[in-house]
Amino acid sequence: SKDVIIPKNSICVFLFFALHQNEKYWKNPLQFNPDRFLPGNYDIKHFLPFSIVPRGCIGFNLAMLEMKAIIATVLRKFSVHVDVPQKVEDIVLQFDITIKPAKKIFLRFKRR
Repeated sequence: SKDVIIPKNSICVFLFFALHQNEKYWKNPLQFNPDRFLPGNYDIKHFLPFSIVPRGCIGFNLAMLEMKAIIATVLRKFSVHVDVPQKVEDIVLQFDITIKPAKKIFLRFKRR
């Protein structure tokens, strides 16, 4: 890597999203493959969802637990269908505090 000098009073933005979608580090990065995050399937320096520094996200463990509980509960009770299927690479994203699709993606939930 090269040494980089960042001028005083600069604002730095680290685009972890771009790192996580980079084919240089991930095989088929836009393909849904939860197994890629199993231990041993990735290099930790290329996977930084909540930061990995001492002052990283203190809510990491709680956020992961909440997401798993909510998703498991929804999928146990409903089957989920997309109204208009789209390829991941065709979805335009809007960057704000969080990343979200620029256009709404409508889902239908059918009780199991």
